[in-house]
Amino acid sequence: MAGPGHERSGTLTIVGDVRLDIRSMLPAGALADTAADTDLFAPMTLTVAGTAANLASFAVQHFAQVNVIAGVGDDFATAGIRDHLQRLGVGQHLFGKPGHANATTVILRMGDGARVMVSSDPSPNHLLSVEDIDTVAAVLAASDLVFTEGHFLRGAASRPAVHHLVDVCAGLGVPVCFDLVPHDLAGFVPLAELAPLLARCSVAIASAQTAAALLGRPGAERQDDGFAWWAAEQLTRVVGADTTWLIRWGPTNIEQVVSSRPGAAPRAYATGYELAAEKTAYGDRVAAAELWCWLNKVDLDAAMLGHAGGARGQDG
Repeated sequence: MAGPGHERSGTLTIVGDVRLDIRSMLPAGALADTAADTDLFAPMTLTVAGTAANLASFAVQHFAQVNVIAGVGDDFATAGIRDHLQRLGVGQHLFGKPGHANATTVILRMGDGARVMVSSDPSPNHLLSVEDIDTVAAVLAASDLVFTEGHFLRGAASRPAVHHLVDVCAGLGVPVCFDLVPHDLAGFVPLAELAPLLARCSVAIASAQTAAALLGRPGAERQDDGFAWWAAEQLTRVVGADTTWLIRWGPTNIEQVVSSRPGAAPRAYATGYELAAEKTAYGDRVAAAELWCWLNKVDLDAAMLGHAGGARGQDG
């Protein structure tokens, strides 16, 4: 992605998942025979990742200050996680969870086809508590925008914590962006339960796949923007608030975005994903630019997205 083309400004605080990613590219069909043990040899990478770490790595291009609030384990990887965030130059507010390993995801891609992803569960982030959130109230108060995400809704401790986070930010007058991940979010949190939470958020991000499941139409998403427009309208109706919806759609749920907010003309834009040389964590690349633009009330442009198409207005 090209440089942002603007002066860095504002403070973004990210309350999200930090984990290790182990990635490997395998030949197409390498795991087709699952009935027998298979030994494979392929290049592998080990990186600090997760929503918080990935988003922070791109947000530092746009925001003058970026903070990360997350739960971490107490194993050998913790020092590496802290070093990684320090190199990024972000403020660290990490809550160690004794007796718990850091979260890990193994990602295997077969050629140009589908991926197999296995994530450790539970994660230290599932132990983030209401008390932890209260500890960082001053950090939240000094923020221009707070970002958080749906993985916290999996944990018995972190579910009330993320609700408390949104309440605290609302009381402080700090806007919140909520990312509706993972894609199977509807399987453990129905839209009726999410709606009051999202009504207190200023921005919500969802893939067309996630939106379809939440709206009771799993598999209804199509590879054109018709469903994305419809989903944004329906989510606005159900949530009933002045929330800006960013609905991602396309073959891999990132190629296109529909942006919709009550009282404003809806817009659609390409993200440049197809042209990107590096596609890993591309959704976080786009989100970092989108959040800066939302905060500064400007439209995304080609310089931010790193492709010629730019964002385009479109009537819904």
